[in-house]
Amino acid sequence: DQSASVSQDITGLVVGAYYRLSVMIGARSTATGGAAFALTLGTTLDRLPSISLPVVNYVLGQDALYYESDQFIARKTSYTLSIRSFITADMKPPNGRLNFVDDVKINFINYNMLEGEILRFKSFRVLDADSIPAIEEVLARNGADFDVLITLTCKYG
Repeated sequence: DQSASVSQDITGLVVGAYYRLSVMIGARSTATGGAAFALTLGTTLDRLPSISLPVVNYVLGQDALYYESDQFIARKTSYTLSIRSFITADMKPPNGRLNFVDDVKINFINYNMLEGEILRFKSFRVLDADSIPAIEEVLARNGADFDVLITLTCKYG
């Protein structure tokens, strides 16, 4: 079996939120090119979309190409992310094949709250285009208080 794989537990997903997998994949620029590729999240029982390519080919002038999965709904707060490259019986020659994998992401798309449901954040950061960290540090050192008004708009449907 000529394969290589790596797995990692991904935590912090919000149950009920929509996500999408994405990855940049490239291949060796030799005649053999790359191998087969699979990026999966969870087990087959979870029925989550994956990114699977029968062979990764080198594309002239591009180090890697962007791929993304269909969107999915998280049913748990954590899943195992697995990346696998492998040689299939029909790949001739089998030697010298190499895939390059970069920028693996689980992209948050949206979250549809149900009526009466509570959404809790572990952290919350307000970004203000008029404020920079140096200004905030000066204000804090001089004991200056300032108020931040946050308006949360909820749309139905």
